[in-house]
Amino acid sequence: MKKQFYNIPEQPDDPVPLNPWFCRRQDFFVKNVFREFFKSYRGFTVIYEQYPDCGQITFADIEQLVGAESNKGLWLLKNQCHQLWRHGGLQPGRENSFFLDWLIGSLFHEAMKLKENIYIISRYVPIAHEIDDLPGREEVTGNPAEWQRFLSSARREIPKQVENLAFLFGRAAYFLRRELINQGENMLLLRYFFENPDMLKELWSESLEEIFTDLFPAGPEYGYCLVGKSYLDGHWHEQALAAYSAALKLNKKCDDALRRISQLRVILRNNAEMMLSVS
Repeated sequence: MKKQFYNIPEQPDDPVPLNPWFCRRQDFFVKNVFREFFKSYRGFTVIYEQYPDCGQITFADIEQLVGAESNKGLWLLKNQCHQLWRHGGLQPGRENSFFLDWLIGSLFHEAMKLKENIYIISRYVPIAHEIDDLPGREEVTGNPAEWQRFLSSARREIPKQVENLAFLFGRAAYFLRRELINQGENMLLLRYFFENPDMLKELWSESLEEIFTDLFPAGPEYGYCLVGKSYLDGHWHEQALAAYSAALKLNKKCDDALRRISQLRVILRNNAEMMLSVS
């Protein structure tokens, strides 16, 4: 009998069909999810590392992390995950995408609660001090101790919410890494990784070579060749040369890389000569 790790009730299929336009551009939106998660992860890491020293989080920092409906941040990330992975609920073979959607949604809502508490502290604590100096303040505001209990409750919640966000970011990063096994043909994502290798180190402490080794049984050079071909098909010749050169560095006998590098050097030399002739 197969062991169940999570006792979550079976959910009905989402009655809303996937948008055909969205489906045709799914690789693009998956790439955006990884990109926006990394930006949010990096932004939260700065907040998390500074918080123990300064003991506070500015409203501007948490507002940037949360984002808005017309802005980026966790708001956009949450919406994109819903579009990609909310359909169908928890089904065999879809566990990873289900938990990703759940975790990213939870990240957004936990960050919103933190934002609200930080707003309360930054906006109303100074006003509470002013109220203390009002003559006859109890007649105006009621029992001052009740106001202080409310503000103290918001203060106590902030450290817990920061730790909750740290946990959720860590789990979401783990499930994103698991999702990579389904993205070996997503050239937009692989190209993004090629252009941003530091992201892989920060999120998973892995190099692009290690990621490609995991994704491609033929060897990591195969991944670099796929990236090179994608660039070449889009006439991004310099980027294609860099990708094929990375493949050749790993495998000096890689026929595809050897052939394409020779071809690209001719193309780039001809392009340079053409530019000189018209200048």
